[in-house]
Amino acid sequence: MAAESKRQVRMSVGGMHCAVCTSAVEKRLVSLGCTQVGVSLASASAMFTAPDSVSDEKLCAEIEALGFDAKIEIQPNTGNKDNSWELLVFAASAMLTAPLLLGMILSFFLPHDNIVMRVLHDQWFQFALATPVQFLIGWRFYKGAFKSLRAGYAGMDVLVALGTTAAYALSVYNMATGRVRGMEGLHFEASAVVMTLVLLGKLLEGRASSKTGAAVRELLELAPETANLEVDGEITTVQASQLKPGDIVVVRQGERIPSDGVVESGSISADESMLTGESMPVFKDTGDSVIGATVAVSGVARIKIEKVGSDTELSQIVRIVERAQGSKAPVQRLADKIAGIFVPAVLVISVITFLGWYFFAKVGFEQSLLHAVTVMVVSCPCALGLATPAAVTVGIGCGAKNGILFREGEVLERAASVDTVVFDKTGTLTEGKMKVSDLVLTDEMLAYAASTEKLSAHPLALAICEAANGRSLEMFEAEDFSDTGRCVAAVCNGKRVTVSAPEQAKCPENAQDEIRRLESEGKTVVVVTLDGEYQGVIAISDTVRNDAATAIEAIGKLGIKTRMLTGDNERAAQAVAQKLGIDDFSAGVTAAQKPDTLIALKAEGRKTAMIGDGINDAPALAQADVGMAIGSGSAAAVTSAGATVTGLTAAANALVLSRLTMRKIRQNLFWAFIYNSICIPLAAFGVFNPVAAGAAMALSSVSVVSNSLLLKKSFQKAAVKSGKDVN
Repeated sequence: MAAESKRQVRMSVGGMHCAVCTSAVEKRLVSLGCTQVGVSLASASAMFTAPDSVSDEKLCAEIEALGFDAKIEIQPNTGNKDNSWELLVFAASAMLTAPLLLGMILSFFLPHDNIVMRVLHDQWFQFALATPVQFLIGWRFYKGAFKSLRAGYAGMDVLVALGTTAAYALSVYNMATGRVRGMEGLHFEASAVVMTLVLLGKLLEGRASSKTGAAVRELLELAPETANLEVDGEITTVQASQLKPGDIVVVRQGERIPSDGVVESGSISADESMLTGESMPVFKDTGDSVIGATVAVSGVARIKIEKVGSDTELSQIVRIVERAQGSKAPVQRLADKIAGIFVPAVLVISVITFLGWYFFAKVGFEQSLLHAVTVMVVSCPCALGLATPAAVTVGIGCGAKNGILFREGEVLERAASVDTVVFDKTGTLTEGKMKVSDLVLTDEMLAYAASTEKLSAHPLALAICEAANGRSLEMFEAEDFSDTGRCVAAVCNGKRVTVSAPEQAKCPENAQDEIRRLESEGKTVVVVTLDGEYQGVIAISDTVRNDAATAIEAIGKLGIKTRMLTGDNERAAQAVAQKLGIDDFSAGVTAAQKPDTLIALKAEGRKTAMIGDGINDAPALAQADVGMAIGSGSAAAVTSAGATVTGLTAAANALVLSRLTMRKIRQNLFWAFIYNSICIPLAAFGVFNPVAAGAAMALSSVSVVSNSLLLKKSFQKAAVKSGKDVN
C-alpha cells in the first residue's frame, strides 16, 4: 500500500498566551495526523507536515475550535504584524480605566466630600466606565476562556476572566444590596485596571516578540523585488517573482542577483556575506554558480536562472530557520509540564486563600474574595511559556545571520554541553584543494597511479589525476578496482597497480628516509607499486584554512578539548596538529573508523561535536551528539548534520551562541519560577492588591522577552571575529 502523500504547512496562530496554549495546538495537530509539529509562542505560528487528506480548511477549523485565530500562510510569519488595532483597544481601555484609578489614588490625598471625589466615587459613574472594559474590551478573555475550557484545557484567559469577573460582580452585588459607602464596596477599579494592564502587557510583549522574528524578516528582505530580464537581446525590468528556470538576467555592479543560477557570460565579484558569513567577495566566472539575493560588488554578468521561489537557497535557509525556531528544546519540557497543571493549581490556591481568610482570619466574604482574586491575577503562565521559545528564536536568528543554521532547538541545547570537538582534517581544517607537491617517480608510473585513482572520489585521488592531466599523460583502462581505505588497487595494461599508504607497501631504506622527510613537512605521502615492486612516491600537500587556528583557539578558551581525525600518517598528522594547537589527533583513520572514534568518546562520557564536510564524514556526523557540516561540503554531510556552518569560525561561534542561549533560557526559567514562587504566596497572604498584581503579571512576561532580546548583544561581544561584523 502506497504511503499517503504529505505537504509542508505554515500556519499563523493568533491568541496564544502561554505554554498551555501551544501545547493544546500541538496536540490537536498531532491528532489530525500531522508530524514534525513545531508551535512557536514567540512568533505566533506553527510549522508542520500535514497529510494531503486533511485540507487547509479543516486544519484551520480545528485550531479555531480551540479558541485561536488560524490562517494558512504562504510567506513566513516574520512577527512584524500590524498591531494598530491592539493599540486602539488598549487606548480605549486606558481612557475608561484612568478615572477609576485616579479616584483610588486621590482618595489618599483629598477629603471624600470634595466635588472631584464625589464624581469619581459615584457608583453609577464607576459602573458606566467599568462595564464596557469588562464585557466589550474584555470579551476576548471570556471567548478564549470558554473555548479553552470546552476544548479541555485552561490557560491565562481563564485566570483573567475569573479574577476580573469576581471583582466586578462583587461591586455590582454591593450596589444592588445597598452596601456601597463612598469607595467602600466598589472594586470596579480592580477589574478594569487588571484588564487594562493585561492588555498593555500583551501589547508590549507582542512588540518585543516581533523583534525575535527579525532574522527571518531580514533574510526575506535580501531578495530583490525586480530583475533585468533579457529576451532576444532586449533587457526589460520585471518582478523577480515572475522569473522561471532558463531565463537570462543581467546583473550589474551594485545589484542583487534575483535568484539562484549560473553565470552564462561575463564575470562578477559576489558579496555572499549576508548568507554565508564569508567576508571577502567571491569571484564568479562563466559556469560558476551564484546565489540569489547576494550582491554583485563589481563586474557585469549574464546569469541563467536555475532555481526560483521555494527552491532557492535563500528560501531553504528561511525554512530551516523557521522550523528550528518553532521546535522545542528538551529544557522546555519541564516548563510545559508545569504549565499544563499551572492554572488548575492556581485555582486551587485561590480557593484555599479564600477559605483561609474567611474562616481563620475572619475578614469577611468581600475581603477574602479580593485576596483570592489577587492570587488569580498575579499568576503568570505566560512567562513560563515564553522562557524557552523566546530565547531559542533569538538564538537561532542570530546564528542564521552569522553563517550558522541549527536545524532544531534540541541541537542548540546539545551544543551547549559539548566538551569535545572532533575535526575531520581534509576539507575541514584544510582547504581540501590538494595538489601534488613532490614526485619521486617517472611520468609513466604517475600515469599508472592516475589510471588507478581515477575511479576514486578521494581528494588525494583527484590531486594525482590532476597532476597527470597537467603533464598530458595518457591514461590506461583500469579493471578489478578495489579500495580498502588505505590502499587503492587496479589492473592497468595487464599490470597490478597499487597506490597506498607507506606502511601498506614494502619500501627500500632510501625511500623510507625520503618518506619521513616529506611527512615531517606535513605532506601526505603515497607509495606506488607495480606487480608488487616499489616504483616511487607521490607527496600531496593541502593548505590549512585561514580561520582554523583562530577557531581552534576560541574553542579551547571555552574549555572544550579538540581532536583531529585523518587518514594521514602519524608524522603528517602531528605536524598539522601542532601547527593549529589541536589537543589530540588520531592518524591512519579510515572513513569507516571515524564513527567508532565518536562512539568511544561518548562511552567515556564525553559530549561530542563532529565537524566535517565530505561524504565519508556523514556517518561520523550522524554519530556525534552534534554534527556540524561545512556548508560548502557534500549534500550527504549537510543532510547528516544537526547544524550547517559556513566555516570554522562559524562552527566556533555556534558553540559560543549555544552556551549564551542556554544561559538566557536558564535566566528566563529562573525568573518565571521565582516570580510565581514569590508573588503567589505574597498575594495569598494579602501583601498585594489586585491592581498591583495586574501590574506585576504584565511586567513578568515582558521581562522574559526583553531579556531574550539581550542575547544578540551578548553574542556580538563574545563571538569569534573573522573580519566580518557579527550580527
